[in-house]
Amino acid sequence: MSYRSAFTFLIVFAFLVSCVSPRDPGTDTARTADEFVVIGYVPGFRGEIDETTIDANKLTHINYNKDQSGDRALKEYTQAGVPSKKLVLGIPFYGRSWYMKSHDNRGINRGVDSLARGGGYTFVKDSIATRPGFVRYWDDKAKAPYLWNAETKQLVTYDDEESVKLKCAYVREHKMAGVMFWQYASDPKEYLINAIHETRASQ
Repeated sequence: MSYRSAFTFLIVFAFLVSCVSPRDPGTDTARTADEFVVIGYVPGFRGEIDETTIDANKLTHINYNKDQSGDRALKEYTQAGVPSKKLVLGIPFYGRSWYMKSHDNRGINRGVDSLARGGGYTFVKDSIATRPGFVRYWDDKAKAPYLWNAETKQLVTYDDEESVKLKCAYVREHKMAGVMFWQYASDPKEYLINAIHETRASQ
């Protein structure tokens, strides 16, 4: 069976056709797929490999031509002909971390010295965030939190209950298909699952 006939088989027998695709899905894909998963949390780096950013999980942006975000993805997909009801917004259930070269801007969009251990959200919340020196900050441009340790110059970017609820509200406001997350095992205490549930229950 060829790839095309196999694909047709899925369509004819009413399977859900879901895909992860580039920012411009193309007209044929937009017409054929049932849903598009907008992975709004990778890569952890933007541009040069030694520059890190909160792009890994941000919902909105300030520089449209340079920044990636869930909001930009929604606009570009709908402009390409994909209705918002086919779009699923991805949410990370983990955090990424780096040791930065300087204290400037608390590490955001600055040079990386080396990688540090991140981990699932339960680990970020119950372990990293409770260690001496770590302070939680909020990036209002990205609508996402981050941790910064001024002594060690360690930066951690992640989503928490506040940012997840904002993303869920965004999905509802823009009549998107829903959210997905990666991955369940990263949050065994279900902090973020509960945040998603609370947002749904408030509808």
